Amino acid sequence: MDKKYLYQDMQSKVSISKADFEKFVDCFELKIIGRKQKLIEEGKPNNKLYFIEEGLLFSYKMLDNGNRQVIQFAKENYWISDLYSFFSGSKALFTIQALEFCKVWGFSKTDFDKICEQYPEMETLYRSPARSNIFRLTANDFEYRHSTKVLRN
Repeated sequence: MDKKYLYQDMQSKVSISKADFEKFVDCFELKIIGRKQKLIEEGKPNNKLYFIEEGLLFSYKMLDNGNRQVIQFAKENYWISDLYSFFSGSKALFTIQALEFCKVWGFSKTDFDKICEQYPEMETLYRSPARSNIFRLTANDFEYRHSTKVLRN
């Protein structure tokens, strides 16, 4: 499988040479996902970050009343994960599910850490303090809203 879209996306965000990319590209594994298949499940640990080569996914939170609260949609050439779980090692707050056939490239937290250690500029992809704070606040907000009777139906 060609990883050119993955390289193009990374190259657009950070200055990385093709030679450097080739040194860690084998950390990425292709995963094929069918329509309605779950990539990540709420309440289960997640240690993967995914780049979408083809397809459309969405993330959602199940509410106490059984409804889904959609958090985001992610299309081709976007990244998706439960970043709170990915970075903290905690259980996933969201489920990520395919709306159509998808090809995604995933890599583990361990590989991410190794890549960032070797290529510090790669940290800007997902580890900026602003993004980390947003996901921490989002996680705290969800935990608070769904643990209080005031906002439950």
